[in-house]
Amino acid sequence: MRSTLHRALFVGVVSMLVAAPTFAQTPEPGTFDGLLRGVIGTVVYGVLGILLAVLGQKVFEWTTPFSVRKELEEDHNTAVGMVMAAMTLGISIIIAATILS
Repeated sequence: MRSTLHRALFVGVVSMLVAAPTFAQTPEPGTFDGLLRGVIGTVVYGVLGILLAVLGQKVFEWTTPFSVRKELEEDHNTAVGMVMAAMTLGISIIIAATILS
């Protein structure tokens, strides 16, 4: 089912959006320049994390011996959806740790 694939991707995207503000540089209190630098850093790291998570999902789908899309859409295989969600979260955690260091 297509919605299961979208849910798995949604979980990864939301986890990166929630974690992205922690990676931005801390703005200096009371200055517009510091705030602007923090917002730009958040946007850049957020977009970078989302793109890398989507790329990781595509690589995972490419390396599986079966069609993930067929399993989700036609066969309604919930287990594949759970594996995709776990994989997306795992990749997002790795990306977050890499960006943070």
